[in-house]
Amino acid sequence: MPTKIGIISDLHATPAPVAEALSIFDQQGVDEVLCAGDIAGY
Repeated sequence: MPTKIGIISDLHATPAPVAEALSIFDQQGVDEVLCAGDIAGY
């Protein structure tokens, strides 16, 4: 079975959108999460 990868970026230290994305990834059965950067605030 192929691995499902969830990709997220431009988080800018905002927890609500991150939680939403992780919830969607969980619903979709994502196996691995890749963060493409911009995780700190401005």
